[in-house]
Amino acid sequence: MSRFLNLTVAAVALVSWLGCSETNDNAPSATSAGSGGSSGDGGNVNGGNGANSSGVGGAGGVGAGVGGVGAGDANPCQVSADLDAFITDRMTEDNIPGLAAGIVTDKGLVWAKGYGMANIAASIPVDENTFFALMSISKMVTAAGVMQQVEAGKLDLKVDINTYFSGVTVKPNIAFQIDNPNASGTITLEHLLSHTSGIAGDDYGLLQHNIKYTDAEVEPLGEMLASFLHPQGGYYDGGNNYSNNAPGTDFMYSSIGISLGAYAAEVVLKTGFDELTQKSIFDRLGMVNTSWRLSPFDNKQDQLAVMYNPINGGSTLEAIETFTFAEYPAGTIRSNVPELARFLAAIINGGTYGNQQILKPASVAAMEEPPFPDATNGNAYGLGMFVAGEDLRAHGGDDAGAATDMAYNRKTKKGVIVLSNVTRRVNNDVIYQRMLTESEMCP
Repeated sequence: MSRFLNLTVAAVALVSWLGCSETNDNAPSATSAGSGGSSGDGGNVNGGNGANSSGVGGAGGVGAGVGGVGAGDANPCQVSADLDAFITDRMTEDNIPGLAAGIVTDKGLVWAKGYGMANIAASIPVDENTFFALMSISKMVTAAGVMQQVEAGKLDLKVDINTYFSGVTVKPNIAFQIDNPNASGTITLEHLLSHTSGIAGDDYGLLQHNIKYTDAEVEPLGEMLASFLHPQGGYYDGGNNYSNNAPGTDFMYSSIGISLGAYAAEVVLKTGFDELTQKSIFDRLGMVNTSWRLSPFDNKQDQLAVMYNPINGGSTLEAIETFTFAEYPAGTIRSNVPELARFLAAIINGGTYGNQQILKPASVAAMEEPPFPDATNGNAYGLGMFVAGEDLRAHGGDDAGAATDMAYNRKTKKGVIVLSNVTRRVNNDVIYQRMLTESEMCP
């Protein structure tokens, strides 16, 4: 899901990958950016992307440590001999500047590699440790964080959400309560985490108001939510911000809705949801550099992928100024493959990674199933994740300058992570599907 923003353009680069060196798994291959041609959206661009990997040995296999992968991770996975060529060719065809991919099991990360460029202007390649904006993959983390508070008895999935907001006042003197003027019924956390609350689906033009470029500019979560959902709010429009559907009757993908669920945790715990999950998920799993906020990356810009948006039919990439937004529980996490793999491994393994349990197996099982199976509107969705098949569970992320995918098979206990720094192209999906196939060949 994407807002496709009209963001500040930091730089514009005509991108043509000039030549493709044979992959050297011990050092980045030489990759250049210069002027060159492609015709039409997704047309072929001359040359090819280099495959970049540090600390990775063998033909796509994982060497000792995998560039920082910890002792709790699993044994290496041998991927197909043509995988590097497949990925770099697909990136070239669609002008995808940079991409990192990983294969994960219930034990941890078993393969990871980077391709292309994290920063074209500075000639910084992507490796498996490059940080990317995850966008809506963040929603799975948000659901896990809320479920932790359900387990602790602080929240209840089936209680009226307004129970948690009794007596809460936000600027400018708004008594915070949620009421759909178009439909009756009680909204619960279960509705909010499954996008069936009756709050309208994302209006990306309206959500433009939440875009900021520093953490200091970001409006507090409660104030932002009141501005959209309360009659006294500056962006309130009962006819557009709420649907005509009673809770539990229809799927409408809502970043505002899932952020409201996170806000309930903020209110009850009297702590920002970002701080809560930093301690209860990121710190516990050893995701030491992962963050909802921009400021932790102020001194790590060389490790953070620049975001690019294709223009001129896809032949040109414009660099986008790094941004964040007020509905942060819906999509502002920045992480890399090795750190995100720890979270995914925990989910695959019923809530535990190594010796750290972040959720009980019953909570993960609840997340995996649609609580309102008749309210799918063509999209089967559990709590914070899509039901993409009988056993496949997934979430993608999309915005200007980012296309991400994370999925796992709950039966085979294999999963994948694919992160890129470009507005989604057709071949992002092609590479993701190939990685799913590769994951099932791992032991």
